Amino acid sequence: MSTQVGNFIHYLATFLAGLVVGFVSAWRLALLSIAVIPGIAFAGGLYAYTLTGLTSKSRDSYANAGIIAEQAIAQVRTVYSYVGESKALNSYSEAIQSTLKLGYKAGMAKGLGIGCTYGIACMSWALVFWYAGVFIRSGQTDGGKAFTAIFSAIVGGLSLGQSFSNLGAFSKGKIAGYKLLEVIRQRPTIVQDSTDGRCLDEVHGNIEFKEVSFSYPSRPDVMVFRDFSLFFPAGKTAAVVGGSGSGKSTVVSLIERFYDPNQGQVLLDNADIKSLQLKWLRDQIGLVNQEPA
Repeated sequence: MSTQVGNFIHYLATFLAGLVVGFVSAWRLALLSIAVIPGIAFAGGLYAYTLTGLTSKSRDSYANAGIIAEQAIAQVRTVYSYVGESKALNSYSEAIQSTLKLGYKAGMAKGLGIGCTYGIACMSWALVFWYAGVFIRSGQTDGGKAFTAIFSAIVGGLSLGQSFSNLGAFSKGKIAGYKLLEVIRQRPTIVQDSTDGRCLDEVHGNIEFKEVSFSYPSRPDVMVFRDFSLFFPAGKTAAVVGGSGSGKSTVVSLIERFYDPNQGQVLLDNADIKSLQLKWLRDQIGLVNQEPA
């Protein structure tokens, strides 16, 4: 990232210096050079915008493939037990293929973007050379000044074109930093050390999920529970059974108030756990997490 930023500043400074020298030498030719710059800038900006979108999609696709691999490795014994090696491999391969296709598209966009930028630049300089000949024949400038202005404009223009190839670094850095800043700026809705809330005088242990709807903050579009209701009577042994990703661990997370439901209530002895003091609530619960052996 630091190298690309340095290159971008270098190319931009070269472009500005070339523009100044061009104006001093032959202002008409320099003015003509300015007139063709928007076309070059538009081509470079369109390329950078397209590459940003493809980079974002590629990152999401690669992250999805990583999740599949992580789950398969973490639960490798379960995968072996149900002879799911082929299924896990196929799921990972499909995710990787999607990432590969996006990579091809990004490469194509980069090639076409840089090619179009240089193509427009070459046509622009051809126009400038033609006008330089017109100015020299009419006596408005001499060959030395025209050559200086054109050479400065060409060097500056090429530097401007090269600077666009480094804009991808800004896009990638912006995408990577956006997710990080999003997490940093988040304010927790559940304060662990808060002393707000009440403590029940006596706990029987009846737990009830009442029309609970829930999705994880990191994936708000994926609903884990929708109008989910369940009752655990006090003093009874209950087992929640289901496939991977069906919400078994989420039940425990909601009881412990690691998360709050989007809608509905989680009740302890008919008291909404949101109204209870968090530290006191967790002191009443014993939790043994399942860890991979």
